Amino acid sequence: MTAPLPHVRPWVRNPLKLILTLTNLAGIPYAIEPQTSTDAARILYYADRREFAINWTPVPAQGETISLDASGGPAWAMLADTAVATGAFPVVLAPQVLGRTAGEYNHRLWRISQDDPTCVDGKCVCETTEEMAPAWNVTGQDGVPVRTLNVDGGATNNSPFECARLALADLPPRQASGHNPRDPELADRAVVSIAPLSSPTSKSIPPLPEEHLTALLGQFIQALVAQSRTQGENLKLTSDPTVASRWVTAPTSDAANTEALAGALLGAFGGFIAQRFREHDYQLGRRNCQRFLTSYFGLPWSNVIMRQCQLSEAARAHLDATYGFNAEKEHPDDSTTRLFPLIPVLPPLRPEIIAVKNAISEDELYGLGDLAVDRLKRVTKGILQVGGPFWVAGKRRIFSVQRKNTRRASDVCE
Repeated sequence: MTAPLPHVRPWVRNPLKLILTLTNLAGIPYAIEPQTSTDAARILYYADRREFAINWTPVPAQGETISLDASGGPAWAMLADTAVATGAFPVVLAPQVLGRTAGEYNHRLWRISQDDPTCVDGKCVCETTEEMAPAWNVTGQDGVPVRTLNVDGGATNNSPFECARLALADLPPRQASGHNPRDPELADRAVVSIAPLSSPTSKSIPPLPEEHLTALLGQFIQALVAQSRTQGENLKLTSDPTVASRWVTAPTSDAANTEALAGALLGAFGGFIAQRFREHDYQLGRRNCQRFLTSYFGLPWSNVIMRQCQLSEAARAHLDATYGFNAEKEHPDDSTTRLFPLIPVLPPLRPEIIAVKNAISEDELYGLGDLAVDRLKRVTKGILQVGGPFWVAGKRRIFSVQRKNTRRASDVCE
């Protein structure tokens, strides 16, 4: 790779940190009873990650972080390989082998709860960041190669919010408490969660799922996927409009009671089989981002970052008239705070982007059904080639599912 980013942009931090989550199918051994050396005293940890730092000024690698020279170099291939691995959806896409070193694990940092929390600048430091090496025989041998087989990081962590939050808290001025300022007046950093796989959910009490085995299997998979996207303790802060350190933008449509994403069918893999679905969802993403930037993602002029601009009252009034908008939450006296967007959308780009869902004909739907069934057959063929008593016993069931899916696709198209 030759000079991909030769000049640092003033709005990009140097170094720029990248964290990619992985599911390491081999796992990494950690001790649960360090006082004994028996194999039963260790567990395998499968949720993995890989950290990179893009540097415009040469610096050596530190801890588990891999340093990338912004002007290029062979290390960029490691980032490319890791990017492929983090998107390798299990079964549907091939797993990826990554060549790593023991040092990436020996120097990994973990958040550890303190027995006796201390206070720094009036804030409680309930956790500290410490190294915790795996329980293996290459501790202290950082250069030893470690090969890992990896699939989609979302299989074990589909919303790596904590990775981003803690990385931001570690930036100067460092937040010893691990918590980023939430007050809109004080917030100087924030996590923006982009949630393309959120599902529409009714306000009604959810109906009781069916209890037969086939339905339970589908419901179980759905529960695992959905639950991995967020944690309960984050819901309150993410949904609170007065918290300025956490933001979320998700697919939304102006049409009521409909799935926003055209590619949401087939477990969100519909975009793989129809270009029309991908085109719609791309435009919907642009529209949602436009609305997010112009109507939500902003801070009051009294914020610490805004005050650094030292603008005159006349300049502020002009910018507010062009770009400003009201905060979501009103004050008790029904007044609202004016916000200025953190990323202003220039006037030529402000006309509303329209995402139109075009109807699909029965002939096209029939073709899509054929593509989906063909893909299922290809995946199933690969699975059956593995062999073993489990797959031999399951062959009839798998091909039975294929035949049913073929009939269903035909029924839909007729």
